[in-house]
Amino acid sequence: MEFFVILSLLTPFVIIGAIIANYIRIICNFGQVLADGVETEAVIVYKSQRRRRSFHRVIYEYQDPTGRVRRNGFDLFRSEYDKYQVGDRIQVVYSASQPHISFTKETVDQARQAQQR
Repeated sequence: MEFFVILSLLTPFVIIGAIIANYIRIICNFGQVLADGVETEAVIVYKSQRRRRSFHRVIYEYQDPTGRVRRNGFDLFRSEYDKYQVGDRIQVVYSASQPHISFTKETVDQARQAQQR
């Protein structure tokens, strides 16, 4: 019984810790792309509508310099979701040192503009 009480008390801290770790990972990955990013073209291969969430997901694929196909995605508000269709080509920026890390060029450009201010 005592084990379950301790577990129920620790669970929120574990969840919050996992969320913080995820955000730190995203920030580090974004910094890597800003430092050594390579622009390329990607193709949207899948769109996922989530019924009860305010965000929808768009998945894209691109090739790294070795020819390996990489897959990543980004979340959009419902109002932006219809702007993209499967088969559309978009510009992305991936890390030269870690090609599996990528973000849309639009996002990277916005971050670079904010840094210059």
